[in-house]
Amino acid sequence: MRAKLNKTIIEDAVSRTQLKKGQKLAISDTEVKGLQAVVRSTGVVSFHVYYRTETREQRRPKIGEYPTLSVAAARQKAQQWLALVHMGQDPSAARDAKRKAPKVNDLIERFFSEHVDIHLKPSTAKDVKCMLNSYVLPVLGKDKVADIRRSDIEKIHASLRDRPTRANRVLAWTKVMFNKAIYWELRETSPCFGIRKYSERPRDRYLTDAELKAVGCALHQLELTQERIQGAIYTIRLVTLTGLRLGEVLNMKWADVNLTDALITLPDSKTGKRTVPIGTRTVEFLKKLSESANGELVVHGRDPKTVLDQSVVRRTWKRVCEIAMIMDARIHDLRHTFGTYAAQTGANAFLVSQSLGHKNLAMTDRYVSRATDPLVDVKNKVEDRVSSAMGMTSESAEILEFKKAN
Repeated sequence: MRAKLNKTIIEDAVSRTQLKKGQKLAISDTEVKGLQAVVRSTGVVSFHVYYRTETREQRRPKIGEYPTLSVAAARQKAQQWLALVHMGQDPSAARDAKRKAPKVNDLIERFFSEHVDIHLKPSTAKDVKCMLNSYVLPVLGKDKVADIRRSDIEKIHASLRDRPTRANRVLAWTKVMFNKAIYWELRETSPCFGIRKYSERPRDRYLTDAELKAVGCALHQLELTQERIQGAIYTIRLVTLTGLRLGEVLNMKWADVNLTDALITLPDSKTGKRTVPIGTRTVEFLKKLSESANGELVVHGRDPKTVLDQSVVRRTWKRVCEIAMIMDARIHDLRHTFGTYAAQTGANAFLVSQSLGHKNLAMTDRYVSRATDPLVDVKNKVEDRVSSAMGMTSESAEILEFKKAN
């Protein structure tokens, strides 16, 4: 049926045409060639535009419904579509592609499976997933990847301005993810470009000798009463004595420990494989632990075969700080303490860097052997000071009474 479409023509077709269920009537507009009003048996009227692509494929996409879209508006929209067709485009395919375009939640899932899980260490991967799932997914998850603007990322970054370090890490990993989106041809530019990071104040908190003494007494108190957390207690002592990262201690195996040569080999540390000289106090402590070892892990929880979860150690550390009445101290600050004490022994930057295994000034394993003697001297001095403060010497440790923290 052909007619000049108007309100009367359409409404008469709806009221007078007797259509069986599933049938429809198409009315082709005589004013704009290709525009059709399709009347269905349900009484719903929709506008469609008919055209052929450059490859002669037929298209009849829906462009709106009557009366939401008036006849005049339908003609204008049909003319716009047909103009694009005249220029060699396929607006229907473009619209379908946009509808099917991946959303940010799809991008995050792909980023995890094709990058994070493959290229990052488990601990780093866990943190990255936490950041993107906590701060990016809830805000942008349902939006199209191609539609994300810089202002959207700036809002997320600004929402964390009270935690500048965290804000910058979220921004950094969001940037990596959108760079991957460009590589996967999901968009052409990064919405993270040009966003300025917040200034970060390096944390320089370290424990004094008096605080370490309180920590040692608190650990001793817990050792006597909390058998379930012995692994966490041993972990805290080893982090304090060696300056190793928490993850390095938790994943340490007896096969990596050489007590004869006073060396620990870290097969997969943050800076790669490295050998760590240890001092006399650490050797003594590890020998004591080895006497009751019942698995390949140096420290573990109830199951000797399972790596102790970091959350258990952090909860134990929180309890230690409560007993010792120490404020604002993270378990990572024990590593800062070791580095500070090492510097106070007169060790140069190279030896301190080697002691802590930092990326900057870090040497490969073949250079470690050259510095073993002075490095062990540094280790011994720091370990003596730490163990003395914490009551870990062979002499009887002084037990302090603590009032219950409020």
